[in-house]
Amino acid sequence: MSTRVHQLRRALRAELAAGRRVTGTFIKLATPDTVELAAAAGFSFVVVDLEHSTLGEAAAISLVRHADASGIAALVRLPAVDAPAIARLLENGAAGIQLSMLRTAEQARALRAATRFAPEGERSVSLTNRVAGFGGSGLDPFLRAEAASPPLLVGQIETAIDEPWPDVVGGLDVVFVGSTDLSVSLGYRSGDERFSAAVAAIRAAAYAAGAAFGGWSPTLATAGDHGLCEAGYLVVGSDLQILASGLGAAAPIAKGTGMTGRNAKLFGKIVNWADIPQTQLRRGVRRRVYATDEVMVAHHELAVGMDLNPHTHEDFDQLVYIASGRCNYYINGTAHDLTEGSFLLVPRGAQHYVEPTESPCVNIDIFVPPRADMLSELGYIDTL
Repeated sequence: MSTRVHQLRRALRAELAAGRRVTGTFIKLATPDTVELAAAAGFSFVVVDLEHSTLGEAAAISLVRHADASGIAALVRLPAVDAPAIARLLENGAAGIQLSMLRTAEQARALRAATRFAPEGERSVSLTNRVAGFGGSGLDPFLRAEAASPPLLVGQIETAIDEPWPDVVGGLDVVFVGSTDLSVSLGYRSGDERFSAAVAAIRAAAYAAGAAFGGWSPTLATAGDHGLCEAGYLVVGSDLQILASGLGAAAPIAKGTGMTGRNAKLFGKIVNWADIPQTQLRRGVRRRVYATDEVMVAHHELAVGMDLNPHTHEDFDQLVYIASGRCNYYINGTAHDLTEGSFLLVPRGAQHYVEPTESPCVNIDIFVPPRADMLSELGYIDTL
C-alpha cells in the first residue's frame, strides 16, 4: 500500500535530496481554509504549530487531515517529544514532526523512536486509523509503506549545543535554525558576525550529517538577512502573520479617513536619514527605513565584499535608486551596471541581488505598499 501521505513524504525528500528548495508556512489558525489556501498558493508544505499558537491537538489533527486531502504535506511542530501524541498525529496523516529546542542526542533518539516502528523505533502499532486504511490493507503492507517512506524529522537548533553535532543531528531530514531563540540565547542579534558564525556552524553540521539545512524567515526576501540563502527547507511567515499584513495594508483604504497611522505622525515633520536608527543586516549591509502608510523607502549602505542575498518578491515590484557609488545589480542572472543617479525597476517574481563595486555605495529601495517584514524598524516614528 502507498497512501497520499507516503507519496507526499517521498516528494519532499526527493526535492531536498536534489538540492531544490521547498517552501512552507506555519499554520496557527484552526480554520482548514488556511491549509487549502497554502496548497493553492503553491507552498510545498505547511507546519501546523503546536508550540506558538492556541491550537489544540484536535484542531491539529483536523488540519493535518485536511492538508492530506488537499495534497499538501503537513508537518507538526511540537515543543517536546510526546510519543502518544506523535502517534495520533501520524495516524491521521502528518508527513513529519518538527521538534523545537533540540539540544541533546537523547532528544533526537526519543524523536526517532516515537516515529519509527520496531526494530528501528518504539512507535506503537495500530491499524484502526486513516493512514493504515482502517486495517483494510493488512499489517505487513502498512509496515512496509511506513518503512519505505517514514515521517520526516526536523530538529530546531535554538541554543548552543554542548554535545557532538553528529550525535544530536544524525538521522534528521532537516536541521533547522531557530534564529529568534538562537539570537536571544546567544545574546547576538541578526547581522552580528558572531550570530552569522553560529548559523554557519549549524549549516555545516546539517551538511556533514547528510541533512538539509532549514530555517524561518518573515518573507522570502529576508531569508538572506537570517543567513538562509542556502536553506533547502524554508518556512516563510505564518497564516496569522500573512493575515495581519493583509489587514494592515487594507485598513487605511477601507476606513477612508485620509490621514491615519504613520501619516498622522509624520505630517509636517522633517526627518533626515541621520535621524533614523541604522540596522546592521549582515556583513557589509546597513539599513535605515522610512515609511508612510502607503510608501516605504529603505536606505542601504553597502560595502564591497558584502554578503550577497539572492531573493525574490512574489507580491510587489521594487524600484532601485543608486544615490552614490557603483554596483552590479543582478536580475535573473543578468548584471546591470548602475552608477550614481541610476534607477532600475525590479519586477515581482524576478530573482535579484546587488553587488557593490565601489564603496561607499548607497542603494535606496522604494516599496509600494510598505513591506510588512520591515515595519518593525519604524518604532522610532513614535519618538519624533
